Amino acid sequence: MNTSVTMAGVDATERRIRLVVSDIDGTLLGPSGVPTPRTSSALRRVRSAGVTVALATARRWTGGVPAAAALGIEGPLILYDGALVRSYPDGEVITHEAMDRDHVAEACRALAAG
Repeated sequence: MNTSVTMAGVDATERRIRLVVSDIDGTLLGPSGVPTPRTSSALRRVRSAGVTVALATARRWTGGVPAAAALGIEGPLILYDGALVRSYPDGEVITHEAMDRDHVAEACRALAAG
């Protein structure tokens, strides 16, 4: 069984692609919130080639979970535009980057000043 995946004309086994990261909304999921059969098939081929698929989104965990489930993805969810990365489905935090309190306070003052 051939499990290689061709991306941009290059066989994934040649380039040793180990990770594909994709946005969710408007990329893997359409307006209805479900993947097309073509998208589902492509994701299956990528995963069967041993490539990890990570989802990237501005969504929070509770919004990312249904998307990962609809796409059949088990792996990293990059949430809050990269500020938090959790493993799906177990929810383990892989990494997070909180904003500096001083910067947040400064931004709040600027917004309040109008």
